[in-house]
Amino acid sequence: LEPVSACRFQDAFVGLKIDASHLQWIGTSNDLSAVDAPLLSRLRVFGVREPNGDESAHVVRSVFRTLRRREPWAESFPGQLPQDVVDALLARTAREVWQALEDACAAAVSEGRRELQVADVPPQHSRSMRSIGFVPAQHTGE
Repeated sequence: LEPVSACRFQDAFVGLKIDASHLQWIGTSNDLSAVDAPLLSRLRVFGVREPNGDESAHVVRSVFRTLRRREPWAESFPGQLPQDVVDALLARTAREVWQALEDACAAAVSEGRRELQVADVPPQHSRSMRSIGFVPAQHTGE
């Protein structure tokens, strides 16, 4: 928002009029080419590189600590992940690590264990874009 128009901002959803001239906006994007040029020209862009091997291991362990802290069921697992489990999760994003750890914990519990093994870690899914939405109805002729 430009300073002149921001002081008279009206939210399109609820119709609330506010002075937004003092707000700081933060946006994220995995692909800057998808951001319209007029919007991009109003932003300061900071590139964030992917973590390296040691940093990725730290991310995996941090995600597991957070999972144990947020989910009561996860507290029953040991506080430290086995190194081979950490290694199996290194190439994933933090969100993918979280999901894989949830699945791995479920797999361990289904086997009657509270310790994770590398075999509990689900395979990594492809990051290719998949469409979502409604499937066209097929006409049955009736």
